[in-house]
Amino acid sequence: MQITHLKAAEVFSIRAIKTWIHCAAGQIWLSHDGRDVILECGQKWQIEGTDTVVIQALQNSRFVFANNAHLSQSEQSAVFSMNNQPRHLIGS
Repeated sequence: MQITHLKAAEVFSIRAIKTWIHCAAGQIWLSHDGRDVILECGQKWQIEGTDTVVIQALQNSRFVFANNAHLSQSEQSAVFSMNNQPRHLIGS
């Protein structure tokens, strides 16, 4: 599970392989495979196949890449109870 924080208007891209993106705070716009999707806090989206995904924060946001549609209770606690102040935890 990778937690990423973005400030409003910041952009992030990643090559995702069959993964789920869970929006944990704020609002994000993601674009992949010719599709555009807006996720708000609590919503999720599945990336199928191997795609490059571009994500832009429409407001200060936090999102998680996970292998499953449903986060475990401990993962939910870790992600949704974090301070809403954006921090950069992006690492390659």
